Amino acid sequence: MKITILGHSGCGKSTLARQLAGHHGIPFLHLDSVQFTAGWEYRDRDEANQLVADFLKNDSWVIEGNYMTFHMCARLEQADVVLFLDFNRFLCLYSSLLAGNTETGMRRISSLRTS
Repeated sequence: MKITILGHSGCGKSTLARQLAGHHGIPFLHLDSVQFTAGWEYRDRDEANQLVADFLKNDSWVIEGNYMTFHMCARLEQADVVLFLDFNRFLCLYSSLLAGNTETGMRRISSLRTS
């Protein structure tokens, strides 16, 4: 099974991706971890695109994120399921602010996940 999750920042894409991957026992990829290294430095664009291209070769996956530059067409074409979390943007903003307060600022999933 291949699942792509899209939606506003703060809408729960990462949480849903982690839960779906765990439930189905398949690898997942947070595109923020492709865009940024552990210190929130931008990753080299060619390296980032190669990471996603390699991940797409898996038989099953969950990928969350809206980055158009990271093989969006291939992600959508290959996906068996595309989920667009279309929540009110103000609710998403509120959720993002809460996450920032409870997660001490910029802490996020900082490494590529393959399981």
